[in-house]
Parts: sequence; C-alpha cells; structure tokens
Amino acid sequence: MTSTSQSGRDSRSTSLFDLLNRSTARTAAQVSRTTLPFVLTLVASVASAQTDDRLRLDFPAFDPAAVDPSVDPCVDFYAHACGGWREAHPMPPDASVWSRPWSQYAREVDELLEALVEHASVTTDERRDQRTDDEQKVGDYYTACMDVERIDQLGLGPIAPQLAAIDRTPRAADLPALLGQLQRDLLPTDRDALLFAVHAEADPLQGAQRLTLWIEAGRLGLPSRNSYLDQSQPAKDLRLEYRNFLATQLRLLEATPQQQVGFDHDQRAEAVIQLETKLAEARLELSVLRNEASARENLLDMAELQQLTPGFGWRTYFATLGLPSTNRINVVEPDFLRRVDQLLRATPLPVRSDFLKLRLLSTRPQLLPETFRRAYFEFYGRILSGLSAQPSRSATCIGQIDRDLANPLSRVFLQAVWEPKLGERTAEIFETIRAAFAKRIRNASWLDPATQARALEKLEAVRLSVGSPSRWPDDPKLVVRPDDAYGNSRRAAQSSRRAEFHGLDRPLDPDAWDRPPTWVGGYYENGRNGIVMTAAQLLYFADGLEDPAILHGGLGVFLGHELSHGFDPLGRSYDAQGRLRDWWTSEDGDAFDEKAQCVADHYSSYSYAPGIPVNGELVVSEQTAELVGWTLAWDAFVASAGSADGQQAPDRGSARRFFLASAQVLCYEATEESWRVQATSDSHAFGAPGLNGTVTNLPAFSEVFECRDSAPMTKPSAEVCSVW
Repeated sequence: MTSTSQSGRDSRSTSLFDLLNRSTARTAAQVSRTTLPFVLTLVASVASAQTDDRLRLDFPAFDPAAVDPSVDPCVDFYAHACGGWREAHPMPPDASVWSRPWSQYAREVDELLEALVEHASVTTDERRDQRTDDEQKVGDYYTACMDVERIDQLGLGPIAPQLAAIDRTPRAADLPALLGQLQRDLLPTDRDALLFAVHAEADPLQGAQRLTLWIEAGRLGLPSRNSYLDQSQPAKDLRLEYRNFLATQLRLLEATPQQQVGFDHDQRAEAVIQLETKLAEARLELSVLRNEASARENLLDMAELQQLTPGFGWRTYFATLGLPSTNRINVVEPDFLRRVDQLLRATPLPVRSDFLKLRLLSTRPQLLPETFRRAYFEFYGRILSGLSAQPSRSATCIGQIDRDLANPLSRVFLQAVWEPKLGERTAEIFETIRAAFAKRIRNASWLDPATQARALEKLEAVRLSVGSPSRWPDDPKLVVRPDDAYGNSRRAAQSSRRAEFHGLDRPLDPDAWDRPPTWVGGYYENGRNGIVMTAAQLLYFADGLEDPAILHGGLGVFLGHELSHGFDPLGRSYDAQGRLRDWWTSEDGDAFDEKAQCVADHYSSYSYAPGIPVNGELVVSEQTAELVGWTLAWDAFVASAGSADGQQAPDRGSARRFFLASAQVLCYEATEESWRVQATSDSHAFGAPGLNGTVTNLPAFSEVFECRDSAPMTKPSAEVCSVW
C-alpha cells in the first residue's frame, strides 16, 4: 500500500517470497443518499452488460463444512470456525501461508485469470484479428513470460547495460544519475527501490487537493529491521543463509573463471549484509511507522531536502528519473535518508557495486535465467517461507501480468465476471455500517462535543468505490511483444511511472486506485478519506447477498473494518478532507490512546506459534479496526433483523451464522518460517490470535454462543477492550 493508505482485511501473505514473487495467492436499514458524498464506480461497458453470460466463481461466502462441531466455540472459536476447513484444505506445498479468502479463493481467481489470459495468447490467424488491444497485451506478455527457454538463452543480457553502468560509476557524486536511471528503467514498483522509494501520493497538509512527491525507505533483502538486529539464534541462522544466498548470486553474476579469481564471495556477501544492517539500523520500528503520523509526514522544499542530504544531488536524480519540476517533497524517516547519504559516500566502491547489483537482481527474479530463479526460490521460498515446492510457471506469469499490466488484465477479467448488483448491494450495506458508526460516535461520552462533530463530519465524507475505477489510466503506446519478457516488464514499469508522476502538484484523481480490481482485498486511504473494495474481493461474498447474517458477518465486517481505519491510531490524525490535522482535544486523544493501548496489550498476550509472540504495538491499528468492524456490523445486523427501534435481536441461528461467516474470512495457516516473518513485519494478527483476540472483546459473542463467564473466549467486563 501507499504510505497514507491502510490495508485492512487485505493481506494475503506475509512471506517476503510472496511479496517479491507476486505469484501465489494475491498476493471485505434504509439508505439515505441525499446528503452523503457517495461515489459508486463501475465500468460502464460492464455495468450495462447482461449478467447471464457472466462466469461464476463457485465459492461459498460461508461454508458449514468448514466448521468443526467437535470444538467448543467458547473454548477456541478459531478451531471451531475453521477446523473443518483446515482438515479438508491442508496447505499445499507451494504455499507458505494458506487462508480461505486470500489463498484458496484467490487461487480460483488466478485460475480464471489464467484461462482468460491463455485464451488471449492464442494467435491463430483468425484469433489474432479478433483480439482486443487488452487481450493482445496480456496474451503476448504471457507468451513471453512462459517461454523460459528463451529467457534462459538471453541470460543477463536484458540487464547487462545496467550492470555495466553500475561498474562505470566509481564516484559517489555520480550515483544520483545512476540511481535515477535504474529506477526509471528497471524497477517495477517504487517499493522495489534500490535504496529509497519515490512515488506520488496525497499531500499530508492538503489531502486530496494535491498530489505530492514522497520519498521513503526502499525494501532490503530481509523482511524487516528486526531481521538484521535480532541476536537470537534463529535470526543469526537466517542471516547466515542470507549470506550464502547473496554469495551464490555474486558467483552467478560473474560468468567467466577469470572474473572470479581473487574474489571471496562469502566475504563480499557479508560486506553487503553489513551495509544493509547499517541501513536497517537507521529505520524506525514498523510499529511507529504504522501508527504515528509524525514519523511519516515531513514536508520539505528542494533546498531543505538538499540540506538534509548534502552529498546527494537531488536535482540530477529527479531529472534523470524523469520527474517534473517540484518544490514540495514529503520525506518519510528523514534520519534514514540522512544515513543513506552518509553511507553512499563512506562505503567502498566494490561493496556499493555489489549491493546495487544484488538489489537489482531482486526486482524481477522470475524473468531471469533458471539458475537465478532457483537460487531465489531456495532462499526466499524454501528457507525464509518454508515452501516445499515452487509455484507453477503459469501462476508466476499471471502474477507478473497482474503487477505490470493491471489495467488491461482487469478489463478482461471484469468483462467476464462482474455483476453490477454486487456493487449496488455493497453500497447499501455500507450505508448501514456508516449509520451504525455514526450512532457509536454520538454515544461516545468520552468525546468532546466539538471533536464529536468533526468525527461525524469525517464519517459523512468517506467515499466508497467498488468493483473497479471509473477511469483507467492507460498507455496506448505501450509495446508488448511475445518474445521479450524482461523488456515487456521494463516498458510497463516505465509507462506506469510516467502516469504516476504526471499528476504531481495537481489535485488527486478522485477515482484512481492503488490496487487493481483483480486483487482480492480492500483498503482505506487516509489522503482521500475513501474506501476501495475490488471486484475480486466482492465476488467472494456474492453467494451470501440474500442472507443478512452472511452479508453482515462477511461483507459488513469487512466494510466496517476499512471504515474504522479513518479513526484508528493513525487515521484519526487526518481530517475529513484527508489533511494531516490534529482535530482532537488533548483529553480526547489521551482517552483514545488508552483504548488503543488496551488492544495492543491484549494482543501481546498471544503467540502465533511457540516462541513466536504477537507484537501488540505492531498490530494495534489493524486489530483495532477488526474489533470495530465486528462491532459495527453486529449493530447493523441487529438493526436490520429486529424491530424498528432495533431492540429485538436476530434469532440464535442467524446470529451464530453472522459470527461464523466473518470468522471464515480469517481462516489462516502458515509455516513456522512465515509466522516468524509475520511477527516482525506484518501489522495484521492472523490465524487464531487474530480471530480469538477479537471475539473475546465482543460481549455479544458470549451471549450468542452461551459461553460461561469462565470460558476462554469470555473476558470479565472490566477487561474488555472497547474503542467506539
């Protein structure tokens, strides 16, 4: 996600292999619309189409067979709600995490995408003439990606000029031009940046009124800051394996025996790790970045940026990158950027060159020769994530297309599957969730009346966008060839970056999305004060549209989760227009922080596996959102099922189905290796901790399942965490 976006029930995997590979599961009353700035976006051609011809994903939003009736829900609700699913759907060998929606269901989405793309790749004379421009792009990209024989024959040829450019840059003063060139030409996303990421995002102080340049730390080779600094034996063992991987990469880079003479690859790899460790030391803890706006928003002009890092020529870097002139830059983690500047000047040339080459290799490992692909899987797949088998090549290529050609692929997908009634029903449910939240805010006696009014103003201004964007930024000049896998990805990245930076210093496109409709997930974005729910995610709930219990328990909780992100430990720092502004009294802020701390402390008492504790400070925002999401959806469900005043509760069977439907969205398993990664790098608490930790703070759960006061899933009322 972008740095002012907040992912909610949207993270499918926490392994770095999945993050980098992007080839497994992709990697939630009456409606008044007279005063609400409600936006519903649909593709016009799809909205007007007949739904009878649509392809269906036969996946139940709620599956009774996923329940294990032998487990008492009051003792372990996760085992009760998901035990049957775990038994019937064990984690496959090519997965490091396995969840019901973001793995099992997402693979069904991927299989549909694969069928559509394979059809688009057929190039008989008759078929070639029938293909649309979108089908040509995704079909030819797929053909090139699947041709591993040609990829292997080309070797490192596609990146040979860039590797040579790194070798030709002996002076630190020349690095701005080199980094600008590499990021412009080769990096598929800003998060793959060699040292720091540069991207366009909502202005911290002006919100959606202005798209501003952001600079933040790029990804390193290990999953988190803690991976470099932790002195436990598992962490040391991981770093040793990482060193071996880097040494292997260095050996593979040097094609002739003559080039290898006199080089100790293990020592060179260790030197790179030491450089990465220094970079990691300069970073803030993830819990701070995730929850504190002050760590993220630091607006500078060009002179101030240059003063922060006097040894780095920013004007040269921006010009080479192809950025339009701008004098407003938001720097995330200024101390990190300052440290990068110092290290660039102090690091010996051979170490710096090795570091840049190794980071470059990590950006598109699946489009490199087989020896590099195999080494990459051995570390990121087998060692770091616990995989015993690689994903299929077709799954890998679908993931590449989803990243590089998201818009063409999404249009092909939507034409095949989207049903407008899904968007309409989502909008209706969203308004019931919004109404429930408004009632909670009005009843929050701990809020000052002025703060209360501003909270309601922000709530009313939240925009919902479902299915797909209404406008599709596209590049008709983008060339995709069936024999140029790496070149296709490179040209797509260049096109995407040009489109992103085109809007700098202008108002944000209100309907632009950060994720494609094919992505299984949803998110809230602070800078826009808006929620996106993708078509792929909504199709997961499609078969529950007529059952209020499933609809509220599944989709309603998802929507409530995302809506509450505007009021979580980070989101509450932004106002109705998405501007960074403290609109709380100090007393209100202290009261909210105390409530959030209850959530953090509560989750710190859980573990993913023996010896792998949950970091409550890291997951506090997501788990606060989860608690609020369940609360709001339950309120809306009770109101829809009861009398006009909402006092009559739904029948017990429907009430239990509500809880089970939401629980099954959270059915989630992982290898021990992936749990270790998640514990230090993911702001969600998945699996048993995530689900059980939520329901123990919901008194309605104990009532519905008739739990005794002493039951594990029941907490004394004085200890229950309640945010709104």
